[in-house]
Amino acid sequence: MRPLLKGEKVVIDRAHDLLGQGAALETLEQAIARVPAPACVAVYGPWGSGKTTLMHSAFAARPQDTVWFDPWPYERTKDIVGPLLYAVAAGPARSEERKRKLLDLAEALVKFIALVGIRVGAVSLLGGDLDKLLGRIDVGKELKQLTKSTGGGDPVALVRRRFKALVDECLADSPQGRLVVFLDDLDRCLPDSVVELIEAVKLLMCGEPDTRAVFVFAVDRHIVGEAIRQRYPGSTGFTGENYLEKIFDLALEVPPVEHGDLKQFVVNQMGSDLDRLTAPFGTSSSDGLLTALEVLGQPMFANPRVITRVLNRLDLLVASDRRRDALAAVDDPVRLRRWLLWVAGAERYRGFRYYVRRASDVELGALQRTLVGQAGELSHEGQLLADMPGFGRFVGELFRGVQIKAELTRSPAGTLATVADFDHLLRSAGL
Repeated sequence: MRPLLKGEKVVIDRAHDLLGQGAALETLEQAIARVPAPACVAVYGPWGSGKTTLMHSAFAARPQDTVWFDPWPYERTKDIVGPLLYAVAAGPARSEERKRKLLDLAEALVKFIALVGIRVGAVSLLGGDLDKLLGRIDVGKELKQLTKSTGGGDPVALVRRRFKALVDECLADSPQGRLVVFLDDLDRCLPDSVVELIEAVKLLMCGEPDTRAVFVFAVDRHIVGEAIRQRYPGSTGFTGENYLEKIFDLALEVPPVEHGDLKQFVVNQMGSDLDRLTAPFGTSSSDGLLTALEVLGQPMFANPRVITRVLNRLDLLVASDRRRDALAAVDDPVRLRRWLLWVAGAERYRGFRYYVRRASDVELGALQRTLVGQAGELSHEGQLLADMPGFGRFVGELFRGVQIKAELTRSPAGTLATVADFDHLLRSAGL
């Protein structure tokens, strides 16, 4: 069985930089090395734009004193800060003795964060795991010790100093070095978890001067902005931007893919499979490539992850003789374009396929009116889609010159002719 087309790159190949990300990587590396520590750095980019690839490349380029942390696996436990501290302690390869000492420091810090959360009346940063943690602590004794050690002062300052001590111990062999912590997959976390983690890092881990730590966050500005609005009712997009400016000391944007780089990327992904992928649609390889570039080069789809996933779906679709025959029977000169639009839209706008299947005729009519600037009463689900960047253009391209309702009516002869037919074929293929 032949393998699928190429997957998403984990690390940028500087010698063969197909997406033109090399310059952005150099800038990120310079920022990490030169931004005054402690610092929080944001790498902004929408879903699938290459944030993770850029971060992994910077991570791989640093041989030591780096930590990679994915908060998403821990958010359901409502304990994100604790695992982050343990990840910092575990860090790069160290001797067992050193690792044990660091883990002891991290555990002590986790306990103190829990106690500070009680003492200052704040919402605990350790969420649902607080009861389990405090079950192993003599609370009265610890609070008395905490008060004594701070002289009745600010316990948050104590947490900051203890985190600095943890970082200093991590860097014991690098007196001039800095600890760099990469935080990825925030897009997958619940809004409260995203804001809580960012605030905890800024407040507790970057609050003490001379803490030699730099935190690099992969951030979708739209998702974090929405998280801020949910966390703080009454905030606006403007106040959300102000919030981000105060949190992050430096912000970088993942550059959009240039058309020339995009063309080379698509050619590289399809490679020698170009004829096999386009022939079932009744088009030559050269015309098929032009169609793929036209569709996937549109701003809402010019995204490495979307392109790779669409082409892999195409690869799976044409792997069956039965499905190739069904595609060959289509009497539609633009069927490759329409199929690519449908699949790219489903990848870019999650939930769209299911929404269209379930929506009533009234809802679909309201959607079309809304997207052309007319009044329309949309459901909450429909409004969320309509508000997404580029969605109106996508629907206009997909249903060009026809009503959505007509496109969703199965053709009586059962031959592929409408969007519903394409969707039916995809479902029959498990796609």
